[in-house]
Amino acid sequence: MSKKRFEGKVVLITGASTGIGKATAFDFVREVAKLALATRSKNKLDRVAEEIKRYTDEVLVVPTVVSKPDQVTEKVSEVINRFGRIDYLFDNAVSSNVRNVEEDDFIDNVKKKFEVDFLGTLYVTKSVLPYMSNQGSGHIMNMSSVVGKKAYPRFRGYSSLLHAMPSDFTRMPKAVSKVFEVKFKELAGHSLKNWHVLFSLK
Repeated sequence: MSKKRFEGKVVLITGASTGIGKATAFDFVREVAKLALATRSKNKLDRVAEEIKRYTDEVLVVPTVVSKPDQVTEKVSEVINRFGRIDYLFDNAVSSNVRNVEEDDFIDNVKKKFEVDFLGTLYVTKSVLPYMSNQGSGHIMNMSSVVGKKAYPRFRGYSSLLHAMPSDFTRMPKAVSKVFEVKFKELAGHSLKNWHVLFSLK
């Protein structure tokens, strides 16, 4: 039997308990990958992990609030302790609530989404990147949406944040690269790739 593309590869998926994150986890299971599943709710993750364990025991549950950088660092370390490396990061954690700008809680909602959707992505990527650099390889996929390209009614805050999502390390503005604290020239020669994945509801 031919070897699967991701066989033996370690994949960390945030937002893994439902929707695209959960579906992606099962796609990687079919490719015989080793999985680390992250989201806020341990109960939801446990249910997904139980389904996955019908096919493989190579699954780790790491309940994580991605807007808390210290917790992110701790959970990424748990993944490294279990599997020894991280080959793929599928960064899919988002706060999907939307509001009209006229609503009283619009600003508070945008602030919350900024902490999860934008800063959360930076925190997870920043924590994973040093391990991938030491490995000399790695792939980072930042999930986004076509809503980040075009705003729709009720999606103003959501669209703004997804538009701000980084799409490629080498094209990041200096302000963002400082958040990562990465000197890109030091990564020369390493096989590190970043993907910006867009999805559409149509």
